[in-house]
Order: sequence, then structure tokens, then C-alpha cells
Amino acid sequence: MEKITVIIPVYNVASFLERALKSITCQTYTNLQILLIDDGSTDESGKICDDWVKKDSRIQCVHQENAGVSVARNHGLDLAVGEYIMFIDADDWVEPEMIESLHELILKHQAGVSACRYVESHQTEFLSRDEKKDGQVTIAEGQVEAGIQLLLPWSVYCKLYRADLLHNIRLKKYKIAEDLLFNTDIICEGKLDKVVFIDIPYYHYFIRDDSAIRQEYQKKYIDGVKVEENCYDRLIQISPRFGDINIVGCSVSMLFERIAELSHAERKKIQEDFRWCKKNAKEYKKALLNVSDRHRKISGVLKVYVPDLYLWTLIIRKRKNK
Repeated sequence: MEKITVIIPVYNVASFLERALKSITCQTYTNLQILLIDDGSTDESGKICDDWVKKDSRIQCVHQENAGVSVARNHGLDLAVGEYIMFIDADDWVEPEMIESLHELILKHQAGVSACRYVESHQTEFLSRDEKKDGQVTIAEGQVEAGIQLLLPWSVYCKLYRADLLHNIRLKKYKIAEDLLFNTDIICEGKLDKVVFIDIPYYHYFIRDDSAIRQEYQKKYIDGVKVEENCYDRLIQISPRFGDINIVGCSVSMLFERIAELSHAERKKIQEDFRWCKKNAKEYKKALLNVSDRHRKISGVLKVYVPDLYLWTLIIRKRKNK
């Protein structure tokens, strides 16, 4: 059996870490190197990691000063010895057959990356046999097709990477969109020629109350937009088809959404940021308007030409939903 390295960045996830580690150590594929990178946790996470090292010889733990998820994942990449690499977040959990299934797909189709569907989950039960039955397999070949499949979704979890694809690739130290940039680097290097996807939700993505997806507006969201636009600029040089992934549309939408969640007084404090947001939407007019999806196109028109009205509609909608 080929060795597969599983990299798990750990930061203050004591309430969830046991669940994640149980789901990984009970995998039907057993030849694993499990790397726990404790990123300066201040709760019991570090101790839980050390306890699991004693329980399972496949587990290694490294404690580092807090430096962020990208540095933690890179530390894991530097220590990885497996022929394949997988990233799992410490507050998520996976089905017992996930690694075996993704490994079989990579071997069967001689792919560089295999991936599965993920599901947002607040429960701890495994899927039923029927839910895991006969998942449709999609094979994407060539730099463009494989690249598009790699970015659906553009996160690094729920994927198994062939290790040789990552020799020259490391995550950049951003707080948002660092995984999109990582996958973009893989595509732009030109070595990825096949991605295979199975439509079974083997990966359970857990949204915590303090998850980034639920956080209110922060300055880092502008940095995220800049990263995503950089990825868009690079990818459409390869093919305009990458525009259909709506990278820019998603990032600008997120910025508008976060601003809409603020109170009137808070929005007044970030007027400069909102002016940047509106100017940025105009600069990326082509990316926002040249999309095939009708809803996205209408949304893009509003962001480009009447951004104040678009923001107001978001504010009204959020008030109604409270």
C-alpha cells in the first residue's frame, strides 16, 4: 500500500479534535502518516494531540508558535513522506472510506488529483449505505478541464493530491483565499492533466459559530478580494473558460454581504473601504458581466452600475431575515 500523508492544522479546536481524529484513524485505508500541526493552541488542543500520538503510531505532532493555517499546512508539507497528500481541517470529519475511495480513483484513472463532494454538517452520524451508493464519477482531462474541476470547490480539503504535483508549491500567508491561490499555483505550473471527482459527500464540513464564513466585516476581506482577483487574472490567461467559475463575483459578493451586515454607524466608519469596493467592481466589470449564469449576470450589473442600490437591497433582505 502506498503511504498517504494527512495534514491537519490544529488551533484551539479542543471541542472538535477528538471527532476528527477518530474519523481519520478508523479509515479503511490504513497506511497513513497523520501530521498534527499544533499552531500555538491556547486550549487543550495541544494535549489532545500529544495523547493521540501515544495511541496511534501513525500520528506525529509538531507544536509551533501561532503563525496561521498556511504556515501550519506548509510545515506539514515539509514533513510529508507520502506518495499522496490530503488536507483535513481539525473541526471537520470524514467518512471511513474516504481515503480508500479517493486513492482507488487516482490509481484507476491515473489522475493527479481525486476529489469528492463535501456537505455542511452539524451532526456526527456517518452516511447511510444508500447515501454512499453509486456516486457519479467525473473525469476532467487537460490543463483547462482539470483545472476547472480542481476549483470546484477551490478549497484544499476533500481532495487527494499526488505528492509530486506539490514539490514546488506552498501556501502563501493569507487569511482568506490561500487555498484558491494554492490550487491556482498548481494549475499554472502546468503539470496537472487529470482530475477525477466522485459525487459522494465523504467530507463533512463543520461551520462553527466563529468560522470565517460567519464573521462580520474585517479588513482582511479586502485582501481576500485582491488574492482572488490575482488568481482570476492568471487563470484567464490560460483560458477564458476559467471566468465561468465566478471567482471575482464570489469575492466581491462576500465583501458586499459583510458590509451589509454592519449597522449604519459601523458602515460610516468604513466608507473608504466601500468606495474601494465600488471602484474595484468597475475595474473588474468584464469578469462580473461576462458570465453565463443569468442570476450572476444581474448581480454583476447591480454591483458595477448601481452598487449603493445593491448594498441597500442586501441590507433590507438581511433585516427581513432576522
